[in-house]
Amino acid sequence: MRKLLAISGKLLFVVMLCMSLGAAQAQDAAFSEEQLDQMMAPIALYPDSLLAQILMASTYPADVAEAVQWSKDNPDQEGDAAVETVQDKTWDPSVMSLVAFPQVLAMMGEQPDWVQNVGDAFLADSETVMDTVQKLRLKAKEEGNLETTEQQTVTVEEQPSTETATSTETIIIIEPADPQVVYVPYYNPTVVYGVWWWPRYVPWYYRP
Repeated sequence: MRKLLAISGKLLFVVMLCMSLGAAQAQDAAFSEEQLDQMMAPIALYPDSLLAQILMASTYPADVAEAVQWSKDNPDQEGDAAVETVQDKTWDPSVMSLVAFPQVLAMMGEQPDWVQNVGDAFLADSETVMDTVQKLRLKAKEEGNLETTEQQTVTVEEQPSTETATSTETIIIIEPADPQVVYVPYYNPTVVYGVWWWPRYVPWYYRP
């Protein structure tokens, strides 16, 4: 359990913001469907607000590396207090927000190449990244591994599709049951989504 500070607005707003940033900053970084599935599987079931911060923070890998080290050097700091402590840093606000979650930074610290790739993919094509998240969430839902619990609320919505005027698409939203508390889920990606469909692109599994 970790309190979340300085995360505001909807995930969609964050995505649209990063789409604008991506148009100006991203270099050509093409990832295949297999790579995106593998890349997003470990975090696709995170609450929307936390997922948004991880995606944005990944576009600042150097800041993330510094935050990881800071978290290691300050093991007693977490939650709102940790975020307040790092306000004098030059990190992006999304990175600052992650010091509230030492376990998330520990995960990112173990996989710096993954952080770089997630950031590159998100800047290059945030829409496809979010489509991948929704695909993975739907698979977990169909497997019975994504449900509303005491810690989180899972909402399934049908929204008009951008492809045709008459079709709809399923959007799965994950929110904390208590807006003031964000739980970080732990799960094995090769189990929660069912039998993994890309044998050559098996997602890594963070074991806290």
